[in-house]
Amino acid sequence: MTNRYSWNTFPPVWIHNNESAVKQHHSYLAAKSGEPNSAYTLVNSLLNPMIIEQLAKTFDKQKPILVSVHAIEKMGVNAIPEALANVLAQLLGWTTDSGIIQGNGTVLGATVLTGKPHSANIALTSQTLERLRLKHGNKLEYWWQQRFGFWLDCLTESEARYLLNTPNVERIRNKITEASQTRDCTKN
Repeated sequence: MTNRYSWNTFPPVWIHNNESAVKQHHSYLAAKSGEPNSAYTLVNSLLNPMIIEQLAKTFDKQKPILVSVHAIEKMGVNAIPEALANVLAQLLGWTTDSGIIQGNGTVLGATVLTGKPHSANIALTSQTLERLRLKHGNKLEYWWQQRFGFWLDCLTESEARYLLNTPNVERIRNKITEASQTRDCTKN
């Protein structure tokens, strides 16, 4: 089971650049495939100075530890998150810790090199949660808690929107079961 908590008032994610600029960069594919030098080239080319300034103003007094996501892609371990954390740490005078997989720390915020603007809001809104509960009822909520070990209020806004766009609870369960079986087959 996954330990997950309500997002409460988690701030929007700071996104440095748009997806097309990042995906069209000559270093993108190699960086996403795990090539560190390409990741540093990509990050240094596309960091947004205004976002760096906002991060400094928001968090400098707290001297946060930057923790990169360990993203395993089809082509290898994505080198972009660690390069982003290291470059930001150097620019802002903060530290990084690439060894944290799960921890009991307090997450102050998040920043990414790219992402869809609507995904910047991780925290689930009360309106989306209410719409999700109205559409799928207790049937989804109780199944979800049994399957994953947490209630719907711990979903991200994007996760909840995906579930809202799914026609019914049976389809949600079937898709999750299918994905789980596919993942188990590829492990073997």
